[in-house]
Amino acid sequence: DKPLRNKNLQVHVIRGNDDRTVAAEVLYRMLRHKEEPGTTVVVAPEYYPDDFEAYLNMVQYLEDDLMIENDLHGVVQLAPFHPSFQ
Repeated sequence: DKPLRNKNLQVHVIRGNDDRTVAAEVLYRMLRHKEEPGTTVVVAPEYYPDDFEAYLNMVQYLEDDLMIENDLHGVVQLAPFHPSFQ
């Protein structure tokens, strides 16, 4: 509710399931967040909807590699979601 009230909610859709494209787009959005605080939702509906393990590998890469390399821990929060989450 607050991001909508404050008009600082952004939603971006990434098409396809190319690992490099998805990682680059998510990293770009995280880096932009440092300059433009708010809530950003990145949706990748075609990114391994039926392969939960491949999806988790990307989440781990984002958290363990890209966020560390770009000093983003404590600056942005990654909140992943997949239809197979239980």
